[in-house]
Amino acid sequence: MNNQRFDTTRNVSIISAIVNTLLAISKIIIGIIGRSQALVADGLHSVSDVVSDALVVVAAKASQQQPDEQHPYGHQRIETIAVIIIAMILLVIGIGILYTALMELVHQDYGKPPTLLALIIAIVSIIANELLFHYCHYKGKQIESDLLISNAWHNRSDALVSLIVVISIIGGFLGLHWLDAVGAGIIALLLILSL
Repeated sequence: MNNQRFDTTRNVSIISAIVNTLLAISKIIIGIIGRSQALVADGLHSVSDVVSDALVVVAAKASQQQPDEQHPYGHQRIETIAVIIIAMILLVIGIGILYTALMELVHQDYGKPPTLLALIIAIVSIIANELLFHYCHYKGKQIESDLLISNAWHNRSDALVSLIVVISIIGGFLGLHWLDAVGAGIIALLLILSL
């Protein structure tokens, strides 16, 4: 990987990390205040995206190194290792979210429905992740980086996850208070099954 390719990967990942950090903080705080377990689950999923963005930069930098005695074929496999680490992080987060959602459904402890602010943040998340998808995908194609393209598709899946949150919150507005826990459970399963 030449310097220009690494610079592009780093810059795209920094932008993605900033957006995902802001989304994660917003979704977790507003999810708690706005009584939406699905939005909190989506926020925790966004935390994993920030870690993913950081790993993309580290992997891109490491794979840029020339072959040496210990790595006679180069360092490109570091990207593969980074993908495995990201998958393990998503697995742990997914199991935690699924457990919490199942406990809420088992004990039927739904509480009050989510707030309008929670719905607004979920919609903002859909828009932000879809924009990130297009940006990362374009840059990934431009420099022929499978890692950036993979991260782009991750952003697209994040937009779909936030759509589940929107549906869950609207269900809460309509009196289907259990739908928020179901939404959180679906998010968890999507995380686990995407590995």
